[in-house]
Amino acid sequence: MNITMCIDTIGLSIRKGQYAVLNPSAFIPLFKRINEDDESQLIEFLRVKKGLQSYRLNPNEELKRSGLVYPNITIYETYKRTRDYQCNLKLHISVPRMLLGYNVEEIDNSHYPQAIPTLQSRLKDMGVLVRDDAIQEAEVTTLHYCMNILMESESQARLLLSAVNKMTLGERYENHSRDYSNGGKTVRFHTNVFEFIIYLKYYDFLTTGHDRIDKKRTPREKAVAEELARTNNIPPLIRIEIRFMGKPSIRQHLRTILGIDKKVWTFKEVFSEGISRKVIQFYWHKLTNNPLNKLMLTHISDEDLYFKLREKFDTTPQRILDNSIGLFKRLQAQGTADFKKESLRKYSRSKWYKDQERIITFLEENKLVNSEGLIDFMEFAVTKKPTQLGLPI
Repeated sequence: MNITMCIDTIGLSIRKGQYAVLNPSAFIPLFKRINEDDESQLIEFLRVKKGLQSYRLNPNEELKRSGLVYPNITIYETYKRTRDYQCNLKLHISVPRMLLGYNVEEIDNSHYPQAIPTLQSRLKDMGVLVRDDAIQEAEVTTLHYCMNILMESESQARLLLSAVNKMTLGERYENHSRDYSNGGKTVRFHTNVFEFIIYLKYYDFLTTGHDRIDKKRTPREKAVAEELARTNNIPPLIRIEIRFMGKPSIRQHLRTILGIDKKVWTFKEVFSEGISRKVIQFYWHKLTNNPLNKLMLTHISDEDLYFKLREKFDTTPQRILDNSIGLFKRLQAQGTADFKKESLRKYSRSKWYKDQERIITFLEENKLVNSEGLIDFMEFAVTKKPTQLGLPI
């Protein structure tokens, strides 16, 4: 089994005075700061722009044709009546793509010294100068960690996605799943500032338009995926992404996972293979520590459920066995969230807890929980030392 875990997309905020714009006309609209020491300009900025102006800069066609990966840049100029003037540069980029040209292989701590000058160079190509220390100490505003798992087969990968789709990460997380016409599948647990996404990576490379999970697919990744599809050799690669959007989300989630409370995290601090592993492991175990979720990964044949139980419990009333088996089958069919929702709608919360305990006890006491297969496979995957996948990309 080959897996990779690493940082992926990063959003950085660089304060005014720590960057210089060489070509203001490349921005849309033209970048022209107001004079923050001129009271009349500040008042006019408040009146006309309501205290907010943004300037966008994306890589031009020449840079895109180079095959290198460049950031998307926005400068936000803001002024509040509290006399707080800001003009910060924000950028977003996939770190693996910036360094390797694709994002399915591992980058680790040893890549960090390369990441700073590479990002500096790409920014300079776009007409923006930033000191290396300003990049290292830049505030992180968006943070994605990822895991790539090369499954044993596509059927195993689809079985995993089907099982995860029946799980719940908690009541505050919505669960959205999609099946695509090209055979791809995605399961997504999310709030406004957090996402846990699991999907078939190469099928996502083949997906077009807004349906694609990975919006920054490169031409190289698309071409390789199309050739693999043409020859029926698409790798069964599962991708898990944990996305934190905004500084409060990053602070809250990393505090929960790491036990470290920092108002602001910097690029230097989050570029960590140790943190990436802890984040992935935390959220996978958050899923599977729910015993009903874990049962979604369990395969039990009807023969074990009916005939072996009947042999073992020949003195147990059939109605008790039937009730336990029926509850388990309903759980498998509905999934954890819908099973709970229907139970609470029809019965009391105490009855729901009793049903839950009955299913778990029934399966564990009778050794019907099969620890082989997906349960052990995924547990090994999230705790295994990452290795390069060696995929055709």
